[in-house]
Amino acid sequence: MINFQTGTQVGLSMDYNCFYPSGGGFRILGITYYGLAAWVAAAGHDSHSVEADPKFVTAGSNYHLQPDSPCKNTGPTGLGVSADYDSVVRDASPDMGAFEYTG
Repeated sequence: MINFQTGTQVGLSMDYNCFYPSGGGFRILGITYYGLAAWVAAAGHDSHSVEADPKFVTAGSNYHLQPDSPCKNTGPTGLGVSADYDSVVRDASPDMGAFEYTG
């Protein structure tokens, strides 16, 4: 569950995230929103985010993406981030997360 208390959203910018539901929700000022669409409508954040299994190679230890990951080619562009955590060059349609899928 993502939980925001009073005043903690000031200046916050959240987008291009992959949320993998685990029964929780998004909580703002004591109100819980279930599902990404409800969160986006209430908070105004994450309009480019997805709610799905990111399909990591091995969750908990290897956060590289599998070929069928919904995070492929859905990351933000124009941020000036030219390489991923492994120094792999990001292409014109970058992936969400720390690692660019390389096949």
